Amino acid sequence: MTKARVTLKDIAKAAGVSAATVSHVLNDTAPISTETSARILEIVKDLNYEPNMLARNLRKQETRTIGFIANTVMSDLVPNMMGGAMQAAVDRGYNL
Repeated sequence: MTKARVTLKDIAKAAGVSAATVSHVLNDTAPISTETSARILEIVKDLNYEPNMLARNLRKQETRTIGFIANTVMSDLVPNMMGGAMQAAVDRGYNL
């Protein structure tokens, strides 16, 4: 059985703040007190929160997706290249 995904609402409830406040802390889009930010970030870490990139991209109306085309996957080189490309994409906020 899969665990339910942690949401901004879950974090907000645990921190005693609104989901909007959690969003502002995670995206650094509004001044939030240091104490509140620290509490939210601690809860984010404790709950192993991972943002839903698909939902975020739909909301922003952008995909941030890069395609990777290879003429063969039989070569040992292709999986290594794809792994490196995937990590580089993720590090920059893209999907591969």
